[in-house]
Amino acid sequence: MPKASEAPDLISISVRSLENHPDFPVHFPRPQQAVIVATSSKPAYSFRFETGGLVGDTVKRCLELQRHGSTVIEFSDEEHLFYHNRLLWQDSMIKKAMKRIAMIYEEVGDADTSAYDPELANTVLVTCQSAFPKELTVGELKHGLQPEPSDAALLTALKALLIDKLIEGSMLYSGDLIELKQVGSLY
Repeated sequence: MPKASEAPDLISISVRSLENHPDFPVHFPRPQQAVIVATSSKPAYSFRFETGGLVGDTVKRCLELQRHGSTVIEFSDEEHLFYHNRLLWQDSMIKKAMKRIAMIYEEVGDADTSAYDPELANTVLVTCQSAFPKELTVGELKHGLQPEPSDAALLTALKALLIDKLIEGSMLYSGDLIELKQVGSLY
């Protein structure tokens, strides 16, 4: 666990795939199966979790998280599950991420997440400036923004700021996933 003066350990959680569960071919609606991936700068906190059959609100949350790209949560281990029951700890981290997604989508609804948002770009600048001279990872940046933007919205804002040379840094992204690389300081 981080000390009070240290920044919390962050975990980025995303839904890698969501498809019909192979073991329930005759049920309607057919239960879904998700592959949920967590990445962190600390490899021990990264994991890949394949769910069982999902229905109802759980599928809805997985779809929202998949559309959102990822959500960033803080490492927590209130019940010491990380050391004693890793699967239950992973489940608790996924539940925490799903609660965060539910709150985000209650606040922002189904807004277009790929359009350029000048207000978000300005907020990114302010957040980078307040952290200066420390460089932020994309996960730290995303975690610090309220409400948390989707990956597409954040990527669009970062690209615009990089093109306008208002920030510097490097981002690696493949498909819809943003890897946690440094976002540099203001010029």
